[in-house]
Amino acid sequence: MEGNSTQSVPLVYNLDKNQLEDLLGSWGEPRYRVDQVWKGLYQQVWAAPEEFTNLPADLRQRMEGNIRFRSLEPVQVLHSGDGETVKTLFTLPDKRAIETVLMTYERPGRFVFPPRPAVQWAVFSALPVKWVSNGI
Repeated sequence: MEGNSTQSVPLVYNLDKNQLEDLLGSWGEPRYRVDQVWKGLYQQVWAAPEEFTNLPADLRQRMEGNIRFRSLEPVQVLHSGDGETVKTLFTLPDKRAIETVLMTYERPGRFVFPPRPAVQWAVFSALPVKWVSNGI
């Protein structure tokens, strides 16, 4: 799979344990490596091959080139002046763009009724995005 497009490289979280076993087996890895990777993903919550320090370096390198660990790639991140809003532009594996806006308001009652001490709002846009990078 090395050298293939992002779309043809599987997302590790889309693989069930049998598929992971087939993939690692095709690389000549012993069966116990499947359990090590599986536990790393779902018990240790490791999110990148370099975090799997229980695996040999050559296997971590092969995972890096042949398995995706992120389905979204951040392109640009903007922070508001007050630090309460973060807007992120992502590209999807098919190269389309989406944006997210995370609004975290620590001040009581701001934009919320009834007032609450801290609020987080997340907004996702899957519509065609016209990105404005000059501020939030």
